[in-house]
Amino acid sequence: MLTRLAVFDLDGTLIDSIGDLADAMNAVLESLGYLAHPRDNYRFLVGDGIEILVRRSLPPEVVDETNIPDVVGLMRQEYSTRWTATTRPFPEIP
Repeated sequence: MLTRLAVFDLDGTLIDSIGDLADAMNAVLESLGYLAHPRDNYRFLVGDGIEILVRRSLPPEVVDETNIPDVVGLMRQEYSTRWTATTRPFPEIP
């Protein structure tokens, strides 16, 4: 039996999700009392998963193995409420 499969990397390849990722992470940062990053900076912060995004976004002096899981949880929760606010396919995709 032949099975056909296609796998697509959506974020940053087929869809432009940077705005929603940035807005969610900035909301988390601000809720913790940290400064938000400019949206354009997120192009350099994303790309290696949510935990790495959290590590890169937090001020370096507060990155601690004990707080990363909590901040990742906050980010997942925040992103789940806004992941479709501005995310759209790149113009050439549809």
